[in-house]
Amino acid sequence: MQESTLGKVIGSPSVGIIQRKDRDRGIDRGSDKARMRVIDTNVNDTNINGAASTTTTMASNKLAWIAWSSAAIFYCFQFFLRVAPSVLVDDLMRDFSIDATTFGTLVSFYSLGYASMQIPLGVLMDKFGPRRLISVATLLCSVGTLIFALSPNIHYAELGRLLIGTGAACGFLGTMKVGTLWFHSKKLPFISGITVILGATGAMLASGPLSLLNDIVGGWRSSFMILAGLGAVVSLSAWTFIRDNGPYLVRSNASSVSSSSSSALEPVPADEKESIFKGFNIIIRIPQIWIMAFFGFFVYSALASLPDSWGTQFLMATYGLTEAKAGTLMSLTYVGLAIGSLIFPLLCNRFPLKTLLKFSPLGAAIMSFIILYAPNLSIEGLAVCLLCFGTAVGGHILYFSIACTHAPIWASGVTIGFVNMITMISGVVYAPLVGKILDFLWDGSVVNGAHVFKPSMFQTALTIVPVTLSIAFILTFFIKEGSASSDSHHPSH
Repeated sequence: MQESTLGKVIGSPSVGIIQRKDRDRGIDRGSDKARMRVIDTNVNDTNINGAASTTTTMASNKLAWIAWSSAAIFYCFQFFLRVAPSVLVDDLMRDFSIDATTFGTLVSFYSLGYASMQIPLGVLMDKFGPRRLISVATLLCSVGTLIFALSPNIHYAELGRLLIGTGAACGFLGTMKVGTLWFHSKKLPFISGITVILGATGAMLASGPLSLLNDIVGGWRSSFMILAGLGAVVSLSAWTFIRDNGPYLVRSNASSVSSSSSSALEPVPADEKESIFKGFNIIIRIPQIWIMAFFGFFVYSALASLPDSWGTQFLMATYGLTEAKAGTLMSLTYVGLAIGSLIFPLLCNRFPLKTLLKFSPLGAAIMSFIILYAPNLSIEGLAVCLLCFGTAVGGHILYFSIACTHAPIWASGVTIGFVNMITMISGVVYAPLVGKILDFLWDGSVVNGAHVFKPSMFQTALTIVPVTLSIAFILTFFIKEGSASSDSHHPSH
């Protein structure tokens, strides 16, 4: 419509008069038309750039989900490997001719490898990036799984578990590192939540489904050889799809600090930025961090003793369940763990952090006591108790936040690594300890080459779970929240 009107004006007899008047006034109509063409071109360019930007954003979102999924599959895979021995107790005790203490030691090698990597892993992740670390870690899990499957004796099996635990240490941290590189910070809580859910899924697959797979392929060794091949595929997938140069590679700390805040981020000292040992030397002198570390140690003992090692056998002996059904029931603990890890952080907006932290070990202790000693508990009731037990244990995740308030902000990575290392060491202690108690109570019964334990024996040995959770509850009365101020690295409180 505009072009038609303009054409009529240019073609009219009065155009010459208009042009002469324009020249007298110093007006260049050609320049006006040129400017109109430039404006029209800019509008078209803006539309094109907007469409291109939308296309780029969609492509970036797609790459983000592909990269995160590749890492999250590894987290699911390593969680599967962590829980798998719990449904293989009879098979492993028979094939390796071992007692309960040695089986507990075998399980604990995973925690040993996992704990040993907690402090250096953060530094390695920042230096080499998640792509290389996750790919190598997955391959390490795959090699460990293959060694475990082919192990001629218990010592090779322990080596396999050690390698699996060492690689698995990269699972959650690596997945969240990919998340921070590829997703906006507002999406990270959601990413964290579904990552935890995938871990619980891996634990569930390592119960009933693994038992069924063993029956189909002719034994646990064949199953683990298949898992080793799957691990190699996951490693290749991580190397292919994960990229370290995500759109959020550089995040500004300034945006998260209010100019009016009295606890702004302090600058990282030049010499301490270069060495992890400086931060480590600071945090080990802070009593509150040790309290938080041992709180995690005692709470995690519940997982190390029940679902990670002896829980399935306890349910089989007490309720007469098959290995597949008992494993599936016990895996509800990890479903609850995922639920608790999501719910408790949300409740921080309504309730004091210390109150929630008290509820975690207290609730878990009560549930574990019911699971162990409640008479005539139905299968449905047992399922609810296991779910609630896991949910309560999941609340202990809040202790990381409190631990970091007592250390300089620049040392938060070392703080989390140290606290998590002490926490995971409980797996090295409690799985063999429960086995030692079972061996002490054992009456010599053997079926198909495996030691047989009565329900009362499991009750006595696993009483350690509510006891250690009660110790964790007592520790909460000594916990104080810090301020993460510039003076927080000095022993205080």
